[in-house]
Amino acid sequence: MDRLPIRLSLWYLIQLLFLCNAYFFTARLGLSLDAVGGFATLVWPPTAIALAALYLYGYRLWPGIFLGAFLVNLWTGAPILVALGIGIGNTLEAIIGIYLLHRFDDSPHLFENVRSVVKFIFLVAFIATLVSATIGVFSLWLGGIVPSLNIPITLSAWWVGDILSALIIFPLLIIVLSKNYTNTIKSNPWEAIGLLLITTIINVIIFWSPSGELREASLLYLVFLPLTWSAFRFGVFGTVISIFLTSRIAIWSTVYEHGPFVQMSLSEGLTYLQLFMAVIAITFLVFSAVVSELKKAVATRDTFMNIASHELKTPITSLRLYTQVIEKQINGREDIPILTSSLSKINRQIDKLMTLIEDLLNVSRIQLDKLELHQEAFDLQVLVQEVVSDIQVDSLHHTIVTKGTLSKNIFADRDRIGQVLINLLNNAIKYSPHADTVLIVLKDEKDKARVIIQDFGIGIHPDHHQIIFNRFYRIISANNTEIPGLGIGLFISQEIIRRHGGQIEIKSELGKGSEFSFCLACT
Repeated sequence: MDRLPIRLSLWYLIQLLFLCNAYFFTARLGLSLDAVGGFATLVWPPTAIALAALYLYGYRLWPGIFLGAFLVNLWTGAPILVALGIGIGNTLEAIIGIYLLHRFDDSPHLFENVRSVVKFIFLVAFIATLVSATIGVFSLWLGGIVPSLNIPITLSAWWVGDILSALIIFPLLIIVLSKNYTNTIKSNPWEAIGLLLITTIINVIIFWSPSGELREASLLYLVFLPLTWSAFRFGVFGTVISIFLTSRIAIWSTVYEHGPFVQMSLSEGLTYLQLFMAVIAITFLVFSAVVSELKKAVATRDTFMNIASHELKTPITSLRLYTQVIEKQINGREDIPILTSSLSKINRQIDKLMTLIEDLLNVSRIQLDKLELHQEAFDLQVLVQEVVSDIQVDSLHHTIVTKGTLSKNIFADRDRIGQVLINLLNNAIKYSPHADTVLIVLKDEKDKARVIIQDFGIGIHPDHHQIIFNRFYRIISANNTEIPGLGIGLFISQEIIRRHGGQIEIKSELGKGSEFSFCLACT
């Protein structure tokens, strides 16, 4: 029992020592880059390290921040009292920043919604960092190191350095250390590698070019391309890494006098560069949060549709069971033919409801990439005949004519292909209200079987041939009225055929009907 506190104390001391060393050595790196007054630098990683330590592991690590800040300023040449003042300011910066963040934002994922990002920018990046800059510069002034005339430039350099550290390095540390984003790139590792390479190449082109004035730096606009790609494809994880990579390459190039930010002095060039990076960081942190919120909204909607469809399916299944039981009980009784007819109509409507619910479920499955295929060898011609027979029962005004034969079986998901046939035939009937025939043509094509479904109805304008496969798209009739339906049948059918390695082709003209066809591989 006595060993536990000793172990905890030892682990605590190790954490403090690690934090102190990380703060000290990154501070030395920042101070080596032409610090204003010897102590205020435009590149200050320790701010992010201090904020991340307190955010992830608690306020109890503040002594590590204070000790690191005190020692590095003492090492740089500050008197003891000045070093103490700067150490206090740097420690208060981290404590106040994390306190404000916890006080006004309780989001578990800090950078995944716009409100949290905006609060972080103002409360931590701008307000908390001003505490350190003010106390630090005031300590240098009291110690006689910074004269009164140099206070504004020293304060601005100190503040900008801390702001950039909070905006660029802190988010990177959070996503790496919190392990909330470790699965982000697993689904597209090669794309992530490609994005990393392209980001590096573009930034080298921009910032390693011969030095020149800012007005000649038209290549700077290229930096938006990989950052936009990162935000859309990899959310906050990709955005933060891209911003950090861009910042490091830009600083490295400017230090070695390359790129558009080279000026008469290194501190002047870094000032322009850091202001540019501040705008980039703020813009894309907010942008990636917007993208993240939109993706979550879509995922929530699809999940709701999936759950709602399952919930609706249960009572309808029970209703169908009861109608079938009643239908069996009254079968053959001549005194209640009307009831038998009504039950048949109820069953047909239940079948339509079940089809609608299954379509909604399939939309959700497609969006979540969970549409499964159970492939087997079967006779497609027999399946076509079964589907035609079922649809012909409910079609009072159309005759479905089948032409041609198929000599080979196909290898596919029988139920899914049946669903495609049902959707295409129902569309052909729906969009040919004044015609009385729908034609199905079966053809052998080398090692494939082709199915053609042709109607002689209202037709589709060539401009709409691609967008009709979009979710929820519905064709407007010639008299500007919408045809009933949810607009998901063609979307689902196209996805099913695409997952079988093919695509649905369309030929259509307004007023002359439409022809949909697809091919499936034979066994």
